[in-house]
Amino acid sequence: FDTRTGSAKELLRQVQAARFKKANPKLEIVPNVVHTPAAPVVTFKFVDESEKVFDSQEYLVQEMLEEVYTHAEMMDFEFEVEEKNVDDMLS
Repeated sequence: FDTRTGSAKELLRQVQAARFKKANPKLEIVPNVVHTPAAPVVTFKFVDESEKVFDSQEYLVQEMLEEVYTHAEMMDFEFEVEEKNVDDMLS
């Protein structure tokens, strides 16, 4: 096994937990496991079409999740200020 993929595999394991789906029923997880010499990358895509991309060999799982949570909180704040609704973006 490629030791560089440790954080990516652990992150995938964690976000596939039932508690994530329960907290956000519209959460969609699409693993794209490739067998190339390229560095492992983790990409989060949000409803506002923004992305967070991580070279997972450079991050611990907790660090990636904290950045994702921070990004989501900022989106939530911006949606409130602009009086947007996430559900409207999913239609």
